[in-house]
Amino acid sequence: MKKTILITGGRGFIGINIIRRLLATSNYSITVLERSKNTDLYSLVIEKKYLSRINIVNGDILRPKTIEKAMRNADIVIHAAANIGTSNPLASINSMVKTNVIGTSIMLESVRKYPVEKFILLSSAGVYADNKLAVTTDEHHELNPISPYTASKLAGDYIARSLYYSSNVPVIILRPFNVYGPFQRTNQMIPLFITKLIRRQKITLNHSGSQTRDWVYVDDVANAISLIIKASSKNVVGKIFNISTGIETSVSDVARMILKELLLDDSYLAFSKYSQTEVLRSVGNSTYIQNTVGWKPAYSLKNGIKQTVSWYKNHSPEKNYGKTLAQ
Repeated sequence: MKKTILITGGRGFIGINIIRRLLATSNYSITVLERSKNTDLYSLVIEKKYLSRINIVNGDILRPKTIEKAMRNADIVIHAAANIGTSNPLASINSMVKTNVIGTSIMLESVRKYPVEKFILLSSAGVYADNKLAVTTDEHHELNPISPYTASKLAGDYIARSLYYSSNVPVIILRPFNVYGPFQRTNQMIPLFITKLIRRQKITLNHSGSQTRDWVYVDDVANAISLIIKASSKNVVGKIFNISTGIETSVSDVARMILKELLLDDSYLAFSKYSQTEVLRSVGNSTYIQNTVGWKPAYSLKNGIKQTVSWYKNHSPEKNYGKTLAQ
């Protein structure tokens, strides 16, 4: 039976890629709860043949009545809306809490009124503690967010889990590791490096680029969500799943991959020992989602970087899509 998927955060980097993949690989109808009245972005990034299957409902996750209007016909909810704050996250704590905690709570309350098959909450691997041991981070790893953003995401996770246990809200929590790819704004590391190097500007690596991350291409994240949608509810509801490759790569190695794609050398690198507080090692274990729904990353980091560099050579999120693209 044809399903209707309600998605929040549709203008965001991950949200756009989820919508594009679902439209291209399924017959689902997509409803987007959209705060902005400017919906031009969707006609710019979605193929014309799919536009008839997307419905934009103007509303805000902080306003229950507008959520309920969008929720009435939904079979599955993907809650991807998030506020990551500004370059100074301490100055935007209240706005992050409003979106990531209160907004998530209101969305969950709406599901209690208008039940759905699945409520997929897009969380963050940033909720985990720094992984200083030579092991990968699984879903049972210690939780210790070190930024206001990740603390607010963990608060949303806890509220979602509590409503699963107390009210049978069909919650599924996904924790992607470091996601990159097309449509990501250029204040994030990989697109920042790419766009600066395209302009032949130097890039600076904090901690001398020694910190490691588990880099996940955005289409692999979208595919994981697609598989969760298709999976039997009894196998996924109430569960937490990491989305990761299990491979850690240093920031300096990523920078050199980008340099290689652009036929540049190390003279474009600058190094700094200074860095704001950050996790120095992060690498995920995705065995659980692999065993449950058969997900595996399709993109190696080399291929993902190649695809991403190619995209940014021809697009600028800020120039092509302007304020219609969210963070």
